[in-house]
Amino acid sequence: MTGVRFALPWGIVSMRDCRFVWLVLGLVVWVSGGCCATDTWQTLMPGVTYLHRTTTSPYHWSIHVVKVDLTNPRVRIKVVKKQDSNLDDCGETTSSMARRHGALAAINTDFFMTTSPPVVDSHQPQGYCVTDGIVTRTTPLVSGRATVQFSAGNGLTALNAPASVQSWWYNCTAGGPIILQNGVIGVVSGTGPYSTARDPYTACALSSDGKTLIMLAEDGRVSGVYDGMTPTEIATVLVEMGGYQGMLFDGGGSTTMAINGSVINHPSDGSERKVAAALMVLDTQATPNPAITSYQTQFESPTFAPGDVSGVGGWSRDGAGTAAISNSSARSGSQALRISGAGASHSVGSMGYQPVAWVDCWVMPTSTTGQSTIYANSAGGTCSAIRFDSDGKIKYQHLYYLVGTNTWTSYGLSTSSYSANTWYRITLREDFHPRTCFTDSSPNGGYSLYINGQFQKLYEGPAEGFCTAGASTTLNQVRFEHSGDGAMVVDDLCVSNIEPRHGWTGAGQARSLPDGSTVDIGGAIVASSFSDAYYAESPDRTGAIKLISSVAPAAGSKISASGRVATVGGEKVLQCNYLKVLDTGQSIPKPLRPSLRDLWLMRPDNLSAGCGLPLSGMSVRVDGKIIRVESDRFYIDDGGAAGGLPVLYSGMAIANQGRHAVVDGFVTSYLEPTGYVTAVRALTTGGVRLL
Repeated sequence: MTGVRFALPWGIVSMRDCRFVWLVLGLVVWVSGGCCATDTWQTLMPGVTYLHRTTTSPYHWSIHVVKVDLTNPRVRIKVVKKQDSNLDDCGETTSSMARRHGALAAINTDFFMTTSPPVVDSHQPQGYCVTDGIVTRTTPLVSGRATVQFSAGNGLTALNAPASVQSWWYNCTAGGPIILQNGVIGVVSGTGPYSTARDPYTACALSSDGKTLIMLAEDGRVSGVYDGMTPTEIATVLVEMGGYQGMLFDGGGSTTMAINGSVINHPSDGSERKVAAALMVLDTQATPNPAITSYQTQFESPTFAPGDVSGVGGWSRDGAGTAAISNSSARSGSQALRISGAGASHSVGSMGYQPVAWVDCWVMPTSTTGQSTIYANSAGGTCSAIRFDSDGKIKYQHLYYLVGTNTWTSYGLSTSSYSANTWYRITLREDFHPRTCFTDSSPNGGYSLYINGQFQKLYEGPAEGFCTAGASTTLNQVRFEHSGDGAMVVDDLCVSNIEPRHGWTGAGQARSLPDGSTVDIGGAIVASSFSDAYYAESPDRTGAIKLISSVAPAAGSKISASGRVATVGGEKVLQCNYLKVLDTGQSIPKPLRPSLRDLWLMRPDNLSAGCGLPLSGMSVRVDGKIIRVESDRFYIDDGGAAGGLPVLYSGMAIANQGRHAVVDGFVTSYLEPTGYVTAVRALTTGGVRLL
């Protein structure tokens, strides 16, 4: 039958070119994974491929498809709202959003409102919208709309019509209707506006395992050139590409796909339409061309020595207080910049004009009743400013000199309160792309704030977050300023047009992140469970972490979890807002066999001095002589732990003091008046054997 030929909707093909199945509807589609020989896929980056398919019979079709491997750690999915703003405005083109964020590929998404009294043109998304953990629309303008959702590291995905915002969503965008559900083609009523017309459409789909994203845009409304497709035909192509759950987005003149910031389809309006939001694929290893680092320092020798920083390495000081290099409180290395009652500034203008610039640094306020401020300045004034304020809150500054306002506002998220003598990673993204069509003026540029790698907010009003200089504005100075009680300590400063890396996966990596950091762990094995928590380890035994979750995974479960890092009782934990059991019956990692001295050396003072092993959260087996018994713990000693190692275990009889105990459990810690104490939490069942 190799000579048999068929007229399919996308052209004439032979059986040797394609594998296919007939559907009840009379349509022909390829089995997932089979492609015509004429299809040529282009690799945009490892795990991301692009296809442009054209046909002339029976219809003129122009179909653009991007397939994304969501398990690739280089892949970052991001939903971007027009102008990075919650303001009513005239929207932004998909390619403009893509260029501003350096997207590899992007498509338009949600339908939008064009009337929102008293504003005539609002361009607000109609459904749910979440960008990097910030829920920009908690109550949809139109309920019941289909959405596609992604967790922080793409380990969790879904495509459905949710009734409410889910805590694990990190990026989410709406549209509709659902046209592919559980592999079955058909429109799900009530999940979005629906037409059977041949039109341009934008769509996306997820594979059955949620690990592949398919993005699609096809052209239409130009008869004999681009005839357009029906939703059923779109769903057919999504199935061919491996889709299992699929939906449409805003189509017609809004349909746009951009690759590397350039539009590659043919918008039916004749030019690109301004829309409300876009779904993007970013390469976490991509860098601008040219990649420029204007200034970077860790305040180490030989450039810096303890003492006044003024005149050293290009730094200047002002004010009556001190700005000096200190060797007593560095985050990394042995020195840091300590400022008290003064200001310290450094020029960064050598980078020249860059559409996007980043300021990344670590800051430690020593008091919650002083003021520690980070400024990023241009020749036209302050571009962004973040303050650790005297009321114990972290605040961003409203900056809008065109209307003469300059106010500080607490953004009110969970990380808005700060602690003294704690390091915070502050990252400012300065976007100097011109912004237009705001309701009361046309400001230029804006900024975004990240704390410990977590995106904090979108622009909420026209009097917020904008520089006033012209289109060639450039960052020319960073400034640190302190007043009031205590001091501010600064370390690891970098000013560049290269985005700092905030991505992470793995239980061990999660432990090294600051509190409040968003983490997405995939493939960890639950080694044991307790009534209040669970311990999960990386399969390769490189790290572990305690999980706090309402879901109760059994030991041996392979899990994916999303949440935020916190320190509870001296122990790093992951407070899960979502936990999914991927598989059960996995081999539980065998316990490590550290000596008691190894565990004793895990005290914070020893670890900071480079001693001890980072074993927290790991399953271990230890043994020693019982030297003391208390109601909720006992202490064992093998001669290597001063005062013995605490074993958290209730019910040990005092009569057993002096016997030898073998303990299976997990390394943890708790707080004593003298500081944090390393301990082993014994398994509830079979965790203690007496010899």
